Amino acid sequence: MICVAQHTHARRSVDVPGTDRKDFNTWVSKGLLDTGTAKAMLAEYDARETVFSAGRVLLVLAAVLLSAAILLLVAANWEAIPRFCASAASLA
Repeated sequence: MICVAQHTHARRSVDVPGTDRKDFNTWVSKGLLDTGTAKAMLAEYDARETVFSAGRVLLVLAAVLLSAAILLLVAANWEAIPRFCASAASLA
């Protein structure tokens, strides 16, 4: 709930779900934001795409597993790699 202080010092509440909106509540109660501005800002915030998605998690997991597979492939065949190439690869 956002409690909005009007110019007449009357308080009107606006239903805003979520606990991460404490700042908005504080700003509105201090008179830094009015109800309409707070609602518009929160609507813009809610309309944004979320950062967390299953696709991104799977992409990162695939990258980590592919890197581990390449590292294990090189490590398993380290003896078969010519000494010059192994030295160059370890310095790179």
